[in-house]
Amino acid sequence: MAKFTNKSIFTNLIRTMDFPQYTQEQFENRYNAWKIKGVMIQEAFPELSDNGREFIMTGTTGDEWDHYMSPMEERDDVSRRRLNDWYE
Repeated sequence: MAKFTNKSIFTNLIRTMDFPQYTQEQFENRYNAWKIKGVMIQEAFPELSDNGREFIMTGTTGDEWDHYMSPMEERDDVSRRRLNDWYE
């Protein structure tokens, strides 16, 4: 089973996700095909869900993506303040 660690582009939290579909070597070969050779991530990791591929690209989980990419009026006050500070 492969493991991959990444940092979220939204929160800077570092997380590790398991990818039981692959050995570590298979995962690294596919990752390099995407990252270095320019293969589309959907082609490099066709067995993964959108959330799995998003974690590889951006370090975000599905819940985190939904939270930060939801319309501003649906976010809590803390998230709104963080984003407003970020854009100023």
